[in-house]
Amino acid sequence: GNADTLNALMGFLGFEGVSAAAKRAGMADTEIVLPVGAPGAEKSNLTCASDAAVFFRKLIRREGLSEESCARLVKAFSDNAEMGKFAAAGVPTAHLAASMPGCEYDAGIFFPESEAPIAAAVMTVLLTARGKGVEFCERTARALAGKE
Repeated sequence: GNADTLNALMGFLGFEGVSAAAKRAGMADTEIVLPVGAPGAEKSNLTCASDAAVFFRKLIRREGLSEESCARLVKAFSDNAEMGKFAAAGVPTAHLAASMPGCEYDAGIFFPESEAPIAAAVMTVLLTARGKGVEFCERTARALAGKE
């Protein structure tokens, strides 16, 4: 899944390397110190929706990595495309979704037919009702894909 893909990449590059690369790529608010899903990771690993959008935009533009590496990452993030909030868009996606207490999150790339790919990130915070955060992410995905 997506967490396994991210953890393998971070294990290969090292957490300090990933955080430093994120900063160099313009993701100023991202710092990764623990594997995704590890106890305490949701409080220790930091990112924001705009940094996630930067990451996926760079994948679309093939910036910072080889064409082959970008293609492999897009494929890895496409493996669970039917899961997560962005699946509501009804178009192919490559994305990373997460749910944490009070927060719903999905970020990735939409591939609408006959249009250029679209990078997007949606994050809700401090919602007491998880369903409202999920619904907001899904509505945003449908709007971006021209389905709403």
